[in-house]
Amino acid sequence: MVLTRIPIRSSKDITLEDLFTSLIHKRFPLSSGKPLWGLILYDSRTLIFYADHLLGDGTSYLNFQTELLKFMNKPKPVEGLKFTGADSVIFRDSLFAERDISPMQTEIISYKPSPLFLASAAVKTFLPSVYGIYAKYVPKSKYDGLGSEIFPLNDSDPQMRREYHLKLLNVSSEKLSKLLQICRKHQVKLTSLFANICLLALHPITKEHALSVEVPANIRNLIQQEKANELCNSFSDKFGLYMGPISMKLQSLEKNNGTEKLDWDLMKHVQNMITDGFKISNQGIGLLTNINIKEFVENETTKSRDTLEISNLGMAKFNVDSDKDGKSSFTNIIEIVDMIFNQPVGSRGTCFGCNVLATPKGGANFSLTCVKALGPDTVKTYAEGFQYWIDQALALDA
Repeated sequence: MVLTRIPIRSSKDITLEDLFTSLIHKRFPLSSGKPLWGLILYDSRTLIFYADHLLGDGTSYLNFQTELLKFMNKPKPVEGLKFTGADSVIFRDSLFAERDISPMQTEIISYKPSPLFLASAAVKTFLPSVYGIYAKYVPKSKYDGLGSEIFPLNDSDPQMRREYHLKLLNVSSEKLSKLLQICRKHQVKLTSLFANICLLALHPITKEHALSVEVPANIRNLIQQEKANELCNSFSDKFGLYMGPISMKLQSLEKNNGTEKLDWDLMKHVQNMITDGFKISNQGIGLLTNINIKEFVENETTKSRDTLEISNLGMAKFNVDSDKDGKSSFTNIIEIVDMIFNQPVGSRGTCFGCNVLATPKGGANFSLTCVKALGPDTVKTYAEGFQYWIDQALALDA
């Protein structure tokens, strides 16, 4: 693995927001034969891991951090840790020791869409006017934006679709604990609270338009373990792309309650949508076997993008104090006390992003993104609104 020294005079010359903004636009040359991941030493306390999304999902990269932490805390000296130039190899004995080649995800997870799911997708694709009538008049929750006009963004220019602004926010461990208590009191998950806060923070921008929202789902529980172990003796789901999309349409504030407030009924609606969407999140991927991939890619990179993606990796806990027998195996020289998570946007990314990752000591870090096509001040409006509504939630009784 290669550790790259950041090519600047010192970390004071570039903020973490600047660096994350730079990395979110990074494109790995897939045909170069070089690794699709690396590490950047930002300062004496900050190490940044970045990789192509092709290699894994958010859970995979959390698992990578655990494995890296274990390695760096081995009792034996780490061979090759000395710098020999701008790029230095920091370890050679691979975390991925020789093993059987892991099976493809399609070999161990069923992505086959049900007949009903397939029929619905066909109507949306080939009979959009019929689906529009159905979406407009079918009985639904007041929070459901199905059939409403979605926040538009005309950015057919490929370059404009790939450029983003970014803001980082932090909620301390103490404040995060209180948010959890408040959510438990109202029987909702944190992700649902974040969805409501995003809706409120984006209201000055999206106005009367509904929001098309995506939430990535971890579908590791759909792995057919027996088949996976049969195909690979040393199979592990630590690393890979085991995710599916959960999509929902959320109605604008004007059309659901007309007021700007934290709405626990809305959060419960979002939670139900996530629960129901999880059950079919793998089937959307299965549709790719029934289409022309080239036409699909061309269509995806030119059509109107979704409004918002909320990706919450939850609380990262790194237990490296003992081995499987409970004996101490690590010197604990290095400890992860804080983490920030962001992800590449690509040409099909959403207008806005809300990426969340928390640690017991560092609290929750939010990486809020916004396409540059919406203007230079939009991400500031988004971030300030997000912070305001976080503070409003914290003002409630737990």
